[in-house]
Amino acid sequence: MRRFSIRDLFWLTLVVAMGVGWWVDREQVAASAAEAKERLVAEREQLEGEWELQRQEVFWLKLQRPQRDYNPVQIQRWDDAAQPVQIERWDDAAQP
Repeated sequence: MRRFSIRDLFWLTLVVAMGVGWWVDREQVAASAAEAKERLVAEREQLEGEWELQRQEVFWLKLQRPQRDYNPVQIQRWDDAAQPVQIERWDDAAQP
């Protein structure tokens, strides 16, 4: 039967500790990568939703844009001071 010295037990402990340390480090790196991926996916979905809303808004604004031969229209609006404010709406060609 083989007898183990203190030196052999020290080396065995060192090898096991290095293996466990490496394994724990790899688990932390994997968890960090998974968390970062989840954040990026959530951010991408949010940005895609905002992009779709902006695209739809531009589409509807283009549909509501006046024609080139559109005459100016006087619109009266009231501000907070209860003073009437005149707003003129012109077509694209008539603007300076």
